[in-house]
Amino acid sequence: MGIIARQSFKAGIVSYSSVLIGILNQILIFPLCFTVEEYGAIQFVLQTSVFFTPFILFGMTTVLTRYYPKYNDSPTEKSLLFGVAITPIFLNTLIFLILFVLFGDIVEDKFSTRSKITSMSILVLFVIATLQPWQVLSANIAAIKGRIAIPSLLNHSIKLFLPVIAAMYFFDVFTYDQVILSLLAYHVSITIGHLMYTSRIEFIRPKFSLKNFRASLDIRSITSFALFSMFTGVGVNLTNQIDNVMITSIQGTYENGLYSWSLFCATAIAIPYTLIAAISTPIISKLWKNRDMNKLDLLYKSSSSTLLVLSILLFTSFWLVIDDLFAIMPRGGEFMQAKSLVALLCFSKILDLGTGLNSHILSMSKSYRKLLWYLGLAAIINVGLNWVLIAHFGLVGCGIATLVSISFFNYMKYTHLKRLYNLTPFTIGSVKIIVLAIVLYSIVFLVPKTESHFVNLFIYSGSFALMFSFTIYRFKLSPDINSFIDRSYNSVQQHIKKILR
Repeated sequence: MGIIARQSFKAGIVSYSSVLIGILNQILIFPLCFTVEEYGAIQFVLQTSVFFTPFILFGMTTVLTRYYPKYNDSPTEKSLLFGVAITPIFLNTLIFLILFVLFGDIVEDKFSTRSKITSMSILVLFVIATLQPWQVLSANIAAIKGRIAIPSLLNHSIKLFLPVIAAMYFFDVFTYDQVILSLLAYHVSITIGHLMYTSRIEFIRPKFSLKNFRASLDIRSITSFALFSMFTGVGVNLTNQIDNVMITSIQGTYENGLYSWSLFCATAIAIPYTLIAAISTPIISKLWKNRDMNKLDLLYKSSSSTLLVLSILLFTSFWLVIDDLFAIMPRGGEFMQAKSLVALLCFSKILDLGTGLNSHILSMSKSYRKLLWYLGLAAIINVGLNWVLIAHFGLVGCGIATLVSISFFNYMKYTHLKRLYNLTPFTIGSVKIIVLAIVLYSIVFLVPKTESHFVNLFIYSGSFALMFSFTIYRFKLSPDINSFIDRSYNSVQQHIKKILR
């Protein structure tokens, strides 16, 4: 097994293990140990700190990914490339800390009136925001060297750390301020861990010389690519991360707690997307290079059908038992207030996944800059609608804003790829998948429930999952899923035969 296969396998184990731990945390541990308001305040600190990362990074991680192979053979040019990458991140970190000193009190006054955001929370948020770009940079350098398992473990360790801190708070070992401080201590430790690991696998000796930058590197191309990458990252955050900030500032941390839990449910539906995208991106790049439009269209369609099946399967299995889940959850009655928001965010994810790998296909095309324009417009729509709708409709308004902005973003990508390249993700099978899900959902929904919420979780989710999966396979509505099941079945058969010999 090669290094890429080994690292991918290890990272995959870490990722899926963290998902299972995350589900346990969100359903049992966090609702038991924290009030909804406390949970919302903690999520505000963690999520908002991520919002600033693209600004501080200035697109330098993607610059390293793209230009490292070009300059790796020359020690001098490689050192200059690291210098180019580290200089703006270091300067932006200093600028960010200066802005905190100047405007930290204003930020605290803005949020403290409606929420459980204290001066300690704001301080920790800003410091974490300056640490996370260095974590991302270190993990990026490790990935360039083909090492992703340890950085993945470090990144996902928060799933183990937080429940321990939650338990200590529940048993009065920690105060709330100590919980917030522990988040800072965690990120300091993780940052040191990233930097130490990266220094072991890559000798980084950056050179800082503006004259040599211009003489030895394609600095104009690097700057242009860095700006594009930064604005793309900012656009993604304005579309995906800004909701936490706006909900907390307009409604408060209690509502942000409900939103954060709802967002976790929606994000869980998108678990298969990351793996499929990671596998498909190099293939997409090669197909564009060879101008093999037939295979590109086939990949577009197959990714759409696969992601549509998986997202509908996960959502519907969950939605059939959501009331039973609320019944057994600590503070389930409070989290039930977000049921409509859960539906809106999950529908947004299904729509996003059902349109396939359109972002990846567009980003690899010659018109890749269009992706930034579409993302920017979607971000403006999301922020604008959030500003208007949250004030009038609360969390449901946020869900509507997300659904509208995601719909617009995918519509623009769909029409662009259809118009310029005659690529489309949809087939008659897409319609059949949706109709099948509605019919089977109706059948299972009409079956009377038992008095046991635990039994209902297994019966209803299990019944739908089995019937839906069997029908999808039987009528070959997603060829990739059929192929995967057949390969897995044959592999198991071969292993059994070897054991029996």
